[in-house]
Amino acid sequence: HKCQTAGITVIMVTGDHPITAKAIAKEVGIIHGETIEDVAKRMKCSPKEVAEKYPEEAKKVTAIVVAGVQIKDFVDADWDRVLAHPEVVFARTTPEQKLIIVEQNQCRNRIVAVTGDGVNDSPALKKADIGVAMGISGSDVSKEAAKMVLLDDNFASIVSGVEEGRLIFDNLKKSIAYTLEHLGPEVIPYLISFILETPIPLTTILILCIDLGTDIAPAISFAYEVPESDIMDRPPRNPKVDKLAGWRLFLFSYLMIGILETAATLFTYFIVFNTEGIPSSYLLGTAKDWEDPDYLRGCCTAKNADGTVNTNMSFESACCTTCQIPASYINLGYDQKCDASVMWLWDQATGLPFRDEIWRKVNTAVWFSIVVGQWGGIVVCKTRKLSVFQQGMWNWPMNYTLIFEVALSFFIIMTPGVQDVLGTTGIQPIYWFTAAPFAFGIVVFDEIRKWSIRRYPGGWVEFISYY
Repeated sequence: HKCQTAGITVIMVTGDHPITAKAIAKEVGIIHGETIEDVAKRMKCSPKEVAEKYPEEAKKVTAIVVAGVQIKDFVDADWDRVLAHPEVVFARTTPEQKLIIVEQNQCRNRIVAVTGDGVNDSPALKKADIGVAMGISGSDVSKEAAKMVLLDDNFASIVSGVEEGRLIFDNLKKSIAYTLEHLGPEVIPYLISFILETPIPLTTILILCIDLGTDIAPAISFAYEVPESDIMDRPPRNPKVDKLAGWRLFLFSYLMIGILETAATLFTYFIVFNTEGIPSSYLLGTAKDWEDPDYLRGCCTAKNADGTVNTNMSFESACCTTCQIPASYINLGYDQKCDASVMWLWDQATGLPFRDEIWRKVNTAVWFSIVVGQWGGIVVCKTRKLSVFQQGMWNWPMNYTLIFEVALSFFIIMTPGVQDVLGTTGIQPIYWFTAAPFAFGIVVFDEIRKWSIRRYPGGWVEFISYY
C-alpha cells in the first residue's frame, strides 16, 4: 500500500496458476480492485460482453491477471492495455517472459526494480534497472546477477529503502538551496559597488568567513532533517527532468530568497553610512578615495608638492582646499593642525569618527546582515512543500548550528585581535537587527509560496518554484 501511494506500481510475476496467483495477490494487497472476470461474474455475462453491455463498469476495472501463454501473441497495443492497469499479475511465466516483461516496462520509460531468488529470475534481475536478490533464500546465481542483495528477505525493507532514498535526495536539494541563497547578497552588492563606484560593502576575508565559517555547519545539518509527512505520497521523480539542482532550485535560491537577503544587505549598508553621518548620495564615485589612504574624500592629511606632510596648514584649509570638499561637510569649529595621524574626520554633531572605523562598521554590519538573512533561509529550506509549522523545529543538530552561528558571529565581531585580522569592529545594537525584518519577511514569503503549492497543485507557483 505504501508503494502504491508513492506512485510505485507493484507487478507480480510468478510461475503459479493464474487462480492461485490472483488469490495470493489479493491477500498481500497487490490487487485491491476487480478484474474484468470479477465484473463479468457479478454481471452474469462473459468478459467480452462487459465492455459492450456495461461500459461504466468496465471503466472501473483496475486489476488484470495475464497468463504466460497470452504473452507470446502480444503486440505493442496489448502491452499498452495491460500495463495501463495499476494492478497487474502475470502468472505461469517462463524466465524468457519475465525478461520480456522487464523490457516492455523499460520501453515505456519506467524505472524497473525486480526481486527474485531463483536461477530462473537471473535474466530479469540482470536486465532490470535495479535487481534485488534475496539474501537468505536466494541462490548464488541470482545474487551475482542482482545489483542489490536484501539481507532480511523482507519486501518492507525495499519500501524503507525507497523512503530513505527520497529523504536523502530531498535533504541534498535543501542543503544546496540553502548554500546558494547567500551568493546573491555577497555578489550583487559588489556589482552595484563596481557600477556606481561606491565603497565595497564586504571584504573578501569576511565573505570567506561566511562560506567557510558560519554556513558550513547549517548546510551539513540538513543531513539530519526528518522526512516530510508527504514524502511517500509523491509520485516518483522523472530522472530526465527532476535533477538534483535544476532551474527551479536556482530560481528559488537566487531570485526569490536571494533577492530578499540582498535587500537586507543593501538596506544595512546605507543605514549604517547614513547613521554615521554620510549621506547615500555622497558615496557615489568615492570607491577609490576609500581605498586610498593618501587621498580621502573628506578631512585629510595636507601634503606639500614633494609629498611631505605640511604641518603648517590648518585643518580647515586642508579639508576645504587640498581635498576639494564643500565647507558644509566640515566642522569649521574644530581647529586642529594637520599631521600624519589625521586620516579622515566627519562633521557631525554626534562626533567625528575615523574613516576606517566607519568602514569597519559598515563591513561588520553588512556581514552580520547576511548571517541573519541565512537564519530565515535555513528555516524556509527545511521543507519543500509543507509549512515549517507542520514540520516543526525538531532537527536538533540544526538548532545547535544556529547557536554555533550566533556564537561564532559574536567571536568574529567582538574579540580583540580577531577584529584587527578580519577588519571587524563592535557595532551599535541597532545594527544587529537591521536585517531581522527581512529574515522574518523571508519566512512569511515562503509560507505563502508553499501554501499556494498545496492549495493549487499543478499551478504556476508550483511550476516555477517547487524545486
